[in-house]
Amino acid sequence: SYTVGSTVPVNTFLLTYDGSTWSYTPPFNQPGGVLRYYSWYPASPTGNTPTSSSYTFAYTINAEASQEDLIAATITTADAAVTLPFNHILSQVNFALQKALGVKIELTNIAVNGVKNTGTYTFGATTPWAATSSTATYSYTPVPGSNITDGTSTGISYMGNGGGVYTNDNALMLLPQSFPSETDGSFSFDYKLTIIGDDSPNNDVIKTGSITADLSDFDTSVWAPGKRYIYLIDFSRFLTGGPITSVSYSPLRAQQTEADLLSRPLLEN
Repeated sequence: SYTVGSTVPVNTFLLTYDGSTWSYTPPFNQPGGVLRYYSWYPASPTGNTPTSSSYTFAYTINAEASQEDLIAATITTADAAVTLPFNHILSQVNFALQKALGVKIELTNIAVNGVKNTGTYTFGATTPWAATSSTATYSYTPVPGSNITDGTSTGISYMGNGGGVYTNDNALMLLPQSFPSETDGSFSFDYKLTIIGDDSPNNDVIKTGSITADLSDFDTSVWAPGKRYIYLIDFSRFLTGGPITSVSYSPLRAQQTEADLLSRPLLEN
């Protein structure tokens, strides 16, 4: 916490909740007057050491297995009882597969390539993240079976969430950033398509290949803090000469249905 107009913290403390009571380490005594509070969770993100001394903290996105949801809050108040308005400050990236009648689909080796992975977060700023030039590639592991369709049904298979539309399982939590050019990140995958033939499997046509899509090609061209982005891979359009991928995005905290997703216009590459 800071007094308004000062860059010297009044107190820096760890706030812990045991299920019924909040406690402070070290004990916190409010000095009175208007204070500005800055808070984040997790308190010590894995592999990072945040500091509130300059209203900022540095953060590096972790490897896939140890990624986390990072939230932050700031408020200016003279009240003794303080409510912290936390918001999600990373971007969630997920993938979905459009099922197609008559086409069996299998996707493998899905990855998000060459995206910014380190930045500084400034509380209360209009553009809170300032990314460095450091980049990384992240593998995306679908829930088993969600990356395969049998060609006998339609609908959407959400590959990273175990059957629910918007749960967080297997989603990537990545640094908010923009994609002004084709060198600023991409995603890629390998595919196997089996176009079901008439009467006999001997008439099936198999197509295999790899696809890379530049993130700058999408109308979003940005990952904003606190938003989820679902890239929908649609081979039925691809086989008729259309774009293979489109993206839908929504607030990270919203819980929506498949119908909600389908009712929103998808931004195509």
